Amino acid sequence: MKRLLILSIFLACGGSPEEKARAVLEAGLEDESEKVQIAAAGALARIGESRGEEVLSEFLKSGDNELVAITIDNLSRIPDTINSRYLRPMLKHRSPLVRRMAIEGLLKLGVRDDRIIDCLKESSVPIVVCASRYCGMMKVRKAKPALRRLLRRKEPEVRINAEIGLALLGERGAIARLKKEMERKEPVIWEEAIKGLGLVKDTASIEFLEEVIEGGIWPLNILSIESLMRIGIHKDKILERFLSSDDPMVRIRAISIINELGDDRFLGSVLGLTEDPFLNVAIQAIEFCSRHPTPEVREKLASLLNAKNPYIRIAAAEGYLRSKTQR
Repeated sequence: MKRLLILSIFLACGGSPEEKARAVLEAGLEDESEKVQIAAAGALARIGESRGEEVLSEFLKSGDNELVAITIDNLSRIPDTINSRYLRPMLKHRSPLVRRMAIEGLLKLGVRDDRIIDCLKESSVPIVVCASRYCGMMKVRKAKPALRRLLRRKEPEVRINAEIGLALLGERGAIARLKKEMERKEPVIWEEAIKGLGLVKDTASIEFLEEVIEGGIWPLNILSIESLMRIGIHKDKILERFLSSDDPMVRIRAISIINELGDDRFLGSVLGLTEDPFLNVAIQAIEFCSRHPTPEVREKLASLLNAKNPYIRIAAAEGYLRSKTQR
């Protein structure tokens, strides 16, 4: 309660942006919402405050699977491989959601754990898909036999991602088999396969991906843009047009691609999205802008410390404090 009072005083009466930002994060730790507490703890951890990591480690013990999954996501965004010590035990968690988030988290951290081969045996399609990509991207060569067995599964997304994993591990014929799957004109097959062509950086598919973009079929067009960006070909104008779409789902997909793969060329287009009415868009826009801390960005982040939504305030506070170290 004391920290919430401090925050209200700072927001009402002034104080430097840095003081306000720290007050926002301190208040977040005492928010009535546990999800807000996790967001604040994650922000503190990412700016180097050990208290944040301590709070996150406690939330891993929660009986609420969603809270555990959110906590894992926050831990995986702390750029320190030592945090894998929190994620590895989660590979055995009772919840499929938590296990999948643990795999994704270890991939974000760039930590190899060969036990993820066991996840390829699971019945959960999202887990198997995630584990297949993990084994390929982390070069877990011992996973090849398990990935080959997945080619007999009935679920097309499982087969395609097994081929992606094998292609990333250098298996001949995997890319050709991946493309053969696309002879079946099913949306899920094409969506997964197009993403795969980017992940394996198949330059032979550039012309095909260009044609898909010209076809204008959603979401195949934006998935093709993402894949081309992974290959090294940018379609900035089209992506910027998606950022200004009236459809929030289009904006969300566009900003997520830019947040992962974009550079400061997009800064002018993204800055205004920090006040997007859809929270997911605004948060990702803040994260992107925070990595490019121009004076204009810092001014925007400072203004967002007064936002009504606590997640916006926390994201802005983290971005502002991190910008102080990036000058």
